[in-house]
Amino acid sequence: MARHRKSSKKPAISPAVARLMAVAGWAFRIAWVIYALSQHLP
Repeated sequence: MARHRKSSKKPAISPAVARLMAVAGWAFRIAWVIYALSQHLP
């Protein structure tokens, strides 16, 4: 019944890595917004 687990060779993403990816995503969004706003400033 648990043979479907064998097909996935990739290890489960650790909470630390998932958190780091989430923080990186938010940082990228904030940086992009700041960059976009700075383009409109004189």
